[in-house]
Amino acid sequence: MTVHLMLSAGRGPLECSWAVAQLLLRLEADAKRNGVRCERLPTVPGDRPGTLRSAVVRLTGDAGFAASWTGTLCWQATSPYRSTGRKNWYVIAQPCEPGPPADPRRPGPG
Repeated sequence: MTVHLMLSAGRGPLECSWAVAQLLLRLEADAKRNGVRCERLPTVPGDRPGTLRSAVVRLTGDAGFAASWTGTLCWQATSPYRSTGRKNWYVIAQPCEPGPPADPRRPGPG
């Protein structure tokens, strides 16, 4: 079974973009350990190096694996960007159906 899973920082602060990048690495390692093929599709970079606003992965193998990564995910760590007492950074992971890549020669809607 193949599932596309999107991880997104939504409108969260910079730390949420950092959390998406960290969780993506963790997801890829977890997939490998569980015999699930994980292919990273194009990502949307964040405002700082090493951060991602969103990422889509194609997971092939055990359907239960994708389900275990679906929902609101919490990355618990001290911010590398500013001093704050907050240590919980939330991102969302949900199944999606990616469309075809945008054609740069065609104008967008509007």
